[in-house]
Amino acid sequence: MIDITERIRYHLEVLVADIAARPPSSPANRRATDHLRESLHVLGRPVTVPSFDTRWWEPGPGWLVAGGRRIEVQPNPYSPVGDVRGRALIVDRLATSKGPTRRPTRSWCWQAS
Repeated sequence: MIDITERIRYHLEVLVADIAARPPSSPANRRATDHLRESLHVLGRPVTVPSFDTRWWEPGPGWLVAGGRRIEVQPNPYSPVGDVRGRALIVDRLATSKGPTRRPTRSWCWQAS
């Protein structure tokens, strides 16, 4: 019988090193799902993989232009491409945000006009 540490190491190696990034709906995501389904099947565990629709997203460049200056930003995953114009301001905290608890020390917010 394989030691649990070795099993974990093996699955991490497959998911992180071999398959790597697994964006939703990608071939890599399907390979990871197949790997996990087969691994559980071998252990005699029943597996159901529900299907659902999702948008394709890949990391890409993002920027704001303020005062004629281009400022590189990190786009929010799954946000649509667009040309938004409006006022921009720097905030020190997102304390009133209802989103994730991760709070950057500085963040750009904008209000569309």
